[in-house]
Amino acid sequence: MRRSRFFLDTLYGTRMDGEQLMICDSTVFIDPDDIIKINGEAFRGTDGLWELLRPNNVNTVVVNKADLNLYNKLLIISNAHSKKYQLDDSINITRGKKFRDIIAPSSRN
Repeated sequence: MRRSRFFLDTLYGTRMDGEQLMICDSTVFIDPDDIIKINGEAFRGTDGLWELLRPNNVNTVVVNKADLNLYNKLLIISNAHSKKYQLDDSINITRGKKFRDIIAPSSRN
């Protein structure tokens, strides 16, 4: 079943901008070995990491601690969690489940 755009997280996750995959204002490159490259950093594209990058409603069954740590690092290097994608700006707070259950707890660490 194909997910509609309504279910995709375009704020804290990836989105299409024309033909380019983006997270915040950073281009996302994916090589044939499923390595995700963003701003000079590389991440192994695990099922759990993709689950964190795509839907608003995350299936936490497929996400492990390592996936959460990678996602947190990815948010930091891309500034996807910050307002206006600026490092020195405040965290972009939403009422969504993903923010409440995943992003807010990791921002306290």
